[in-house]
Amino acid sequence: MTHFTGRTWRMTEFAAQPAQSWREAPDGQLIDYELTLEPFGRNWLFALEMPVHWSAQNASLTHAFQLVAATPIDQRLSYRGRSVVTDELPATGDENIITFMTTLPEGSNPRAIEFAQSLRSESADDRDYLQRILQMFTEQEFFYTLTPPSLGEHTVDEFLFETRRGFCGHYASAFTLLARAAGIPARIVTGYQGAEFNPIGSYWIVRQSDAHAWTEVRLDGRWVRFDPTAAVAPWRIESGYEQSQEAAAGGVAALRSSSLANRLALSWDAVNAGWNRWVLSFGPEAQTTMMSLAGIDNPSTEHLVVAMAVAVTGLLIIVGLWQRRQYRPRRDALQSAYINLCARLAAITRARSPSEGPREYADAVGQLRPDLATDTGQLIDTYIELRYDGRADTGEVERFSAAVRRFRPA
Repeated sequence: MTHFTGRTWRMTEFAAQPAQSWREAPDGQLIDYELTLEPFGRNWLFALEMPVHWSAQNASLTHAFQLVAATPIDQRLSYRGRSVVTDELPATGDENIITFMTTLPEGSNPRAIEFAQSLRSESADDRDYLQRILQMFTEQEFFYTLTPPSLGEHTVDEFLFETRRGFCGHYASAFTLLARAAGIPARIVTGYQGAEFNPIGSYWIVRQSDAHAWTEVRLDGRWVRFDPTAAVAPWRIESGYEQSQEAAAGGVAALRSSSLANRLALSWDAVNAGWNRWVLSFGPEAQTTMMSLAGIDNPSTEHLVVAMAVAVTGLLIIVGLWQRRQYRPRRDALQSAYINLCARLAAITRARSPSEGPREYADAVGQLRPDLATDTGQLIDTYIELRYDGRADTGEVERFSAAVRRFRPA
């Protein structure tokens, strides 16, 4: 379930029927979701790969499986989608597209093209050739970095045979060129890889920092995904962009490592997400219905402002109470049994002072009630051993708790 927010998306599941669809749906797992997209001035509509249904109005899917709107996104937009999770996508039979996907600029990157043609002649078929490229990235000294050296006119030549340092765009570009140089249709795909789950709102946050690039190659009438970055830096794929920045953002990393700060940030994001979804769906009919329930038949602007303020305040209170309940420290079973023992002793002698340790309190109880000194001392000794000797297990704690329950002094 995802929300994509602001160049951050947020994604959430839905059950309604979407309004639009595409003519062909490949086999694979279907995923339904809802997205909230911040304005960014382009007409791209973000979706999980291979969208087959969408509710966004005046939107269409291109031959490259890119969902686009008729006009640029200049205001916050919420829509629903359905996508198929699959490793291979259907390919159209348009020969112009195939020709374009195998075309290279004349005179560019001659070393890479010569290398590709030589390697292809040594390979059994196209798939074997592509695997050899991935093997080259894995076995030879290529490095993933966010600060690569500058490249000149023949960028792929310099990257493959000289610098060997770059990020996902470098590796996707090089892989695509090597595929085309061997006569295999290929294209660079840009999208997002990775997300952060917000447990408070139960949605995924996909940020612009999760942007990624990979390659799709046409094999046997299907577009097959290849990610050469994974061959060079699998941790980039597994951990995401932020973890790959090493020491580049130490202050931000330190802030995010704080559980309290991270929890507050996720809480605030959940409030914003809830507000955005409510505002986007808060049309005239919903306004009239809500105000009529409050006894206001003809709501004015002032009524709506007050109602929205009350709703936001209530949402903040609910989130605060949930946070307090969710993260309230809980006593362990051993501590609870010891507090129960002290309460029983306090009822017949005196209460334990906050600064008084277990042994001191046992001695004080023994002086006030010599008849209880032996039983009290044994229970306190057991507690000290379990708490401070590091040997407590579930069975021993349960036996101690049972002994405290049986201890009922007159």
